[in-house]
Amino acid sequence: MRTLVDRPRRTDEAGVELTLMVLSVSALGLAAVDLASGAVVRTGSEILDSITLCPYDVVSARLAAGAEPLDPTQPEAVALADAPVPLRRLTPRRAERWLRPLHHPEWTHLLGFAGPSIPFWQLDGTRPSVAVVPARATVRLDDGLLRCRFLWRTLVHDLPVAFRRGTPLPNEAGRVVVALTPPFEGHCHKVVTGLL
Repeated sequence: MRTLVDRPRRTDEAGVELTLMVLSVSALGLAAVDLASGAVVRTGSEILDSITLCPYDVVSARLAAGAEPLDPTQPEAVALADAPVPLRRLTPRRAERWLRPLHHPEWTHLLGFAGPSIPFWQLDGTRPSVAVVPARATVRLDDGLLRCRFLWRTLVHDLPVAFRRGTPLPNEAGRVVVALTPPFEGHCHKVVTGLL
């Protein structure tokens, strides 16, 4: 299992401008890749209310002062000083350079554990909370809830979708963005936050 220690690291210095490529915008917030380091970044949804972002958008964002304590459910989390500023949009082909290194390793369980959830107390902040999975997916409505189904390591994964309201679904998606939720009744759950 590739831990965060093995992954690229981004700067934590307050006031630094990050250039990010959006992976997903969901009810859980923003998942993006820092184009300078190749590291995955997550931030909460409250700062995103004033803007509309889509996968492959490139944005500029300034890190806020005062480092937050490590959240073991989101070790990639950063605090932004203000809402990201859209700069441009990459084509999927140009984005490939940053996406391929983020592919979840085929020889490990999705997000480092089997099953759809993990007890909160088992998380120590060393495993990633966002994965880009190279898999074809289908999204369907099941009992009033959106669910995403895809094949990974010869197993069919059927996970809830945490898209923001009004998020358009791509016509064709070859990658699934999976993230870990904050704890709910003692467990953190795998959810699909985007399709690329």
